Amino acid sequence: MPTVALLDGIKIEIFFRDHVPPHIHATSAEHEVLIVIEDGSIYEGSLPRKQLRIAVEYVQNNRTKLLDIWEKYNQK
Repeated sequence: MPTVALLDGIKIEIFFRDHVPPHIHATSAEHEVLIVIEDGSIYEGSLPRKQLRIAVEYVQNNRTKLLDIWEKYNQK
């Protein structure tokens, strides 16, 4: 599971052979949220409000790059 980015204490990761929809895992301390890459929606979990805003903004601003990485590590 490569770490794609570190943002103000938030680790952004994409897991190998993960389930659809394409998503990232954003973790901070004991919190974790899965964010759908295509639309920035929350799939599961939670982060504190400020960290969630940072993570969602990162996904929205890096959608193409994140989808490319997700597809690379999740090919069938």
